[in-house]
Amino acid sequence: MMLTAAMLAVLAALPTLQDDKAAEEALEAFKTAYKSPSEADRVAAVNELARVHHAKTLSRLSALLSSDGPSVRLAAAKGIAGFTELKKPSVGALTGAMPANQKETTVHAGLYEALGRLEEPSAVPIVHRGFDEKETVVAKAAVGAAGQIGSVASIDPLIELL
Repeated sequence: MMLTAAMLAVLAALPTLQDDKAAEEALEAFKTAYKSPSEADRVAAVNELARVHHAKTLSRLSALLSSDGPSVRLAAAKGIAGFTELKKPSVGALTGAMPANQKETTVHAGLYEALGRLEEPSAVPIVHRGFDEKETVVAKAAVGAAGQIGSVASIDPLIELL
């Protein structure tokens, strides 16, 4: 009985995908809030949308990774990092945005940081490629992501960096 109660408590604490209705409502609210000319308001709209974990909201956030200003892109990356129930699609979205953000160092580093927070083993090869980035801040973010993912496959590439 105690074990069942403990398992239910753990499961209740885990983030879960939200229903279609919640996603639709969040997307409608986002559309209105995102029309603001203020980048800070658009960042707030992105942050609010990222609170609803659903494939539809992930798709909308993914599109923002390669559009709008750097702070909006960074907010989208940070938001996607919280989609732990949709790790593989989230990794795909973040890695797909790498080429569009190579010249935007802060966002590029933020993409690697988001990959690390997802702790998804399928991101390891992408993270390893980040070790060779010219910008130190980006390479450091890739190394940090490798540490967060904690894959044994990262040991040798990390040793080679020494």
